[in-house]
Amino acid sequence: MAPEFVRAFKQAALDHDMKLNELLNSCFSEFMKVKESKA
Repeated sequence: MAPEFVRAFKQAALDHDMKLNELLNSCFSEFMKVKESKA
């Protein structure tokens, strides 16, 4: 993964007072919703 992405991801988690895995889980659930709506 690109270091810029990792930094931005960590910063986004900090900005929203989330743990990294919480942000990842949130991203994944949104991704699954989008994927299902296209199916």
